[in-house]
Amino acid sequence: MKRIKLSDGIYLNIIESDKFKTDYFDINIILPLREETASYAALLPMVIKRGCEKYPTMAEITKRLDYLYSTGFSTRVMKRGEMQIVGFGVDFLREILLPAGETLFDDVFDTVKNIVFKPLVNGGAFKDEYVQTEKKNLIDAINALINNKNAYAMKKCHQAMCKGENFAVSENGSIENVEKICGKDLYEFYKNLMSSARMEFFYTGKCDEKKLIESVKKLICDIERNYTLKASTQQFVRKRNDVEEIVEEMEVAQGKLIMAFSSGTTISDEDYTSYLVFNNLFGGSPTSKLFENVREKMSLCYYCRSLPESHKGILTVASGIEVENYEKAKNEIVLQLENVKRGIISDEELVNAKKALTNSYRELFDDAPNLSFWYLSRLIGGSEKTVEDVIDEIAKVTKEQIAKCAIGTELDTVFFLKGTLNDGGDKN
Repeated sequence: MKRIKLSDGIYLNIIESDKFKTDYFDINIILPLREETASYAALLPMVIKRGCEKYPTMAEITKRLDYLYSTGFSTRVMKRGEMQIVGFGVDFLREILLPAGETLFDDVFDTVKNIVFKPLVNGGAFKDEYVQTEKKNLIDAINALINNKNAYAMKKCHQAMCKGENFAVSENGSIENVEKICGKDLYEFYKNLMSSARMEFFYTGKCDEKKLIESVKKLICDIERNYTLKASTQQFVRKRNDVEEIVEEMEVAQGKLIMAFSSGTTISDEDYTSYLVFNNLFGGSPTSKLFENVREKMSLCYYCRSLPESHKGILTVASGIEVENYEKAKNEIVLQLENVKRGIISDEELVNAKKALTNSYRELFDDAPNLSFWYLSRLIGGSEKTVEDVIDEIAKVTKEQIAKCAIGTELDTVFFLKGTLNDGGDKN
């Protein structure tokens, strides 16, 4: 990957590849995750994609994209640690595959500039009809979280674990704050974001580098920059000696057991690759200790997996269990972690963990958006290692390094969504 600084807080990252039939370009705007602005950032891309100056309706935007050989346009809002990311992406046909004499690159970038950088504004405000409609859609999405019981339980566990910290804020904001937003305030937020937030542009594919740089510069040429909205994440540090346990009842049949650990390791640490191997061996793959023991041998859960939050320094174990297995499952998960701490790791477990992790990294090269997101996550976490660098490091990780990672992992918070239905209930 080649990284080019275009301006203060603005970078272009080029991932050269001729593997895909389409090229992928995305814009990532990074801001601090805060309660007072999260709802604005979540709503913004939803409103922007509704219409712009040149294409004032979604139908006109769609017609334009279809004309450009079905170019795809997507938006997203993500949370990484205590950073919120507003993203816009386009994937379009590589010009080498177009009919002779036809071009696409310039038209795609012109369309992106119109949609993202020349939004539909009237009287210093976004169109009220679009704002009100998308506010309702965002509120519906926030309310819908309860339907995904595992995601709901994880969010509740992290909120309890990181109470008072910005990590507890949802990337979708809150219903209360969404309801307060008006078109004028949202447009003021947009202008401030474009002026003062960090921007990471990614291009995955094959193109003329000089032309790409000039095209990206044209996107931002009308912005008066004042890079002051700098985002970072405070690593989680345990403040209690005991383990906090929270039980919430809900009318579902399957209980959701979430166990959140302080990992002591973030993506910027040199030994983070060792932590990735530890996670895969402990609970991150179908050959892990949690899967083989808690699920397969003891049948204590429907699923059981561990997920590291690489920016905040948290490891979360999520499992779906029968209510009566709560104590047994919780104790067995802790026991498997203790086994890793004591170095009880077979050669087969180590080989399988490395193999699964290496394969997952190699698969990144099969998907341009995922490859771009991977590098973005690394960059905002303070690491400039390449995928190839990490693959090389995986092969060198030892059992001793894995045990050391496990020793630094301490249980902090347990959240149990206790099902109250005996049968025939929600299995989600």
